[in-house]
Amino acid sequence: TKEAITYLQRLVKEHPKIRMVALAHVALGDYFWSTKSLYYAKTNYERVVNQHSRSELVGFALYRLAWVYAALSEWDKAKRSLAEAARSTLGPVKRRAEKDAFYFESRPSI
Repeated sequence: TKEAITYLQRLVKEHPKIRMVALAHVALGDYFWSTKSLYYAKTNYERVVNQHSRSELVGFALYRLAWVYAALSEWDKAKRSLAEAARSTLGPVKRRAEKDAFYFESRPSI
């Protein structure tokens, strides 16, 4: 796994404009989420949204980003990200975002 992460980080750094970089950021975000490195997960998902806005992965990254914000107790950001994910994607991610919105709405705003 460390080799794969190193490769993905190198790909992102050396070829920031190629199409596969958005997927690399999602993979890195997922890895960092699984290791509880929330800052790095957040950074990678945000890069998909902010630097690859035309990618078909934006909705998925927004959905994952919502859960990172929730884990950080940033509920307002989590709710906005989840709502945006529901608006910007179709299929299973949209349905999941709409379903999870109920849980997010029950959380306090700060």
